[in-house]
Amino acid sequence: MKRNSILFSVLVFLFLITFVSEKILKEDKISHEQELAKILSFKNLGRITKAKTDNFELQFKDDIPYINGQLADEKKVKMFFTDLTLIEVEREISTKTIEDNYYSFFNKNPSKIRFDFEKNYLEFMIGKKLIHDRSFYVEVKTSKGKKYFLAKYQKDLDDIYQENQEESTSHQYNHFLSSINVEADYFLEKTLFKIADSLQGFKVDKIISQAEGKMKEEIDFKNKTTSPAPFKGVNYNIEIYDNYLNQLYDLKAEMIIYNPNKNLLSKHVRTLHLLSGQKEILLDIFEVYNKRSSQFVLLRNNKTLYEIDPKLTPVLTVHYQTFWDRRPLRNNFFTKTSQNKFELIFSDKKFPFSIPFSDHFTVKSLVKAYNVNVESFRALFALLMNPADFVRPLSVTHWKDSMGLQIDDELLLFKFSDNEIIIHNKKYNIGLHYFVGPKSPLPLKKEDYIQ
Repeated sequence: MKRNSILFSVLVFLFLITFVSEKILKEDKISHEQELAKILSFKNLGRITKAKTDNFELQFKDDIPYINGQLADEKKVKMFFTDLTLIEVEREISTKTIEDNYYSFFNKNPSKIRFDFEKNYLEFMIGKKLIHDRSFYVEVKTSKGKKYFLAKYQKDLDDIYQENQEESTSHQYNHFLSSINVEADYFLEKTLFKIADSLQGFKVDKIISQAEGKMKEEIDFKNKTTSPAPFKGVNYNIEIYDNYLNQLYDLKAEMIIYNPNKNLLSKHVRTLHLLSGQKEILLDIFEVYNKRSSQFVLLRNNKTLYEIDPKLTPVLTVHYQTFWDRRPLRNNFFTKTSQNKFELIFSDKKFPFSIPFSDHFTVKSLVKAYNVNVESFRALFALLMNPADFVRPLSVTHWKDSMGLQIDDELLLFKFSDNEIIIHNKKYNIGLHYFVGPKSPLPLKKEDYIQ
């Protein structure tokens, strides 16, 4: 992230203060205009080098943010500074008014943030909030002096319910204080491909994945292929390749454990071989560390263990069929040029239909004016347009009383068994399996579709 991006957010906040102050000076004809403008001028401050609170110190080196000496998450740093731009300064308060009774306006240990620039510094201290208003006091200090203002936080928090106005204004004020008082850990960069030395700048060409006790699987991202290759009748889903790599490169650790005791690791799930040209990096995936269940990534020859959110398990337990197009229905079925014709088959009797191209899903009987249950057909085609959980060879010749669907030269047979819907493609002798639970979401009887 360019330092100017963050500096812009800081300067927007400073501009608001300067703009409002100069407006006040003009309207109230205050005689100290030049002095105040000099105190708040940020035009000659130079580049920002540091931002510091009681909880963290953010530094910029070669346009890269670091938090307490460690790489910082660029997005969170920018969000933090952008949040400051939501402060609107209302008016200036005279120094005498504040300092005659300072602790009526500021706590003994107020929240504060200091910006260090190449040529000066700016420090903001957040004071108390007015009782029945969202406004609060702010002290602005530089090497040339200090000024006091009444300001308010303009972030929209309408999605959070408050019983009364006082509670609402307090919530906004407290929300702002919490954003200022975040801990250093909040800013830490936890993206594996940015913090692990061996992964920085590593561009994955191929992944060889081997689950415990299973065969090796290979995903080739340069050639957009897999090994094993798809069965006949199944194509590659080219879009998945780039989408998966984006997820992998963005994989974040919930916790970083330095110098872990490898003897405390158990339930090894899978090993990933990441290949880039002649370079190879091995990742071992475990489910338990120190008797705690989660998802843990250990880089071979690396003294760091990364705990990953279990919800991101699919990224680490990638399966070669993920990169196949496992949808039973071809992509061009619902187009203006296609006929959208098909036949439902019950007890060897065929019932021809078509789906007219329109803004609304409708089904038309081509032989007889049946009463058509559109919702059942909608459920059928929704399933056909979704990828199966997995595909395998299937050579069953007939399922008794199963529903059939004929589209062009492909015959699909449907069966619900053991929490699965299985679609048998008779042309290619493959089975497409959907895990659906104890109750089938798909109607499979004739009367569910036509009367």
